Amino acid sequence: MVGDETWLRKARDELFSGDDRSQYLHIGFFITWFSAVEIRISMLLALATLTPRMEGFELLTRGMDARVKLERLRKACDADGLFKIGPNLAARLNVFEKTSLPLRNKLSHSFLTTDPNYDSVHLSSISRLPYAAYGMQPQGKTPEQISFLELFERGLWLSYFQHDLAALIQDVLKNKAREGTLEIGQPRSPLPQESNPHSGQPKQPSNAGKRARRRQRKGLPQRGKPKP
Repeated sequence: MVGDETWLRKARDELFSGDDRSQYLHIGFFITWFSAVEIRISMLLALATLTPRMEGFELLTRGMDARVKLERLRKACDADGLFKIGPNLAARLNVFEKTSLPLRNKLSHSFLTTDPNYDSVHLSSISRLPYAAYGMQPQGKTPEQISFLELFERGLWLSYFQHDLAALIQDVLKNKAREGTLEIGQPRSPLPQESNPHSGQPKQPSNAGKRARRRQRKGLPQRGKPKP
């Protein structure tokens, strides 16, 4: 320990109310819901392989990252599997793989520093340090940045997707299905237009804003309050 309880509480209050508060808050929000989605994927993998004991399954899969679990889930539901992956679930697993997984890896393996404007975070490495942003002589390449608002949207999408997966798992357990289709009936998590499995859905108007189109391509939720 680095101090007694009183000192730790005081240090926590000071740090979490300081300049880096937004960074801690937004990254924590994203990682929390990423972890929730990952454990739901683990549960789906256990169900798809008809694993009777979760303790034993956890022992076998301990150390696997989300990418490997997702790969194994797809293989378990291939042409010879008892379960198939439905189009709604497949499309959202693709979005998770293409957008959430890379961002999570970048957040986990980068030196994270808050931008001086306090509206974004630098994803820095030894060759991409934000010297110029802090009034120092630029060296190397500029680090990648992600705004806190976009980071929040990414985390919000994960929270919706986690809800979809939880409902799917409850349906499978409730029906005690030994085979069938793993599918999300009424998804909350939105899809980018090109990933939407339902071709009959209306397209976004051509005069939609640039930011709205960018969010749609990334599979991020649209602005506004989500529908229940």
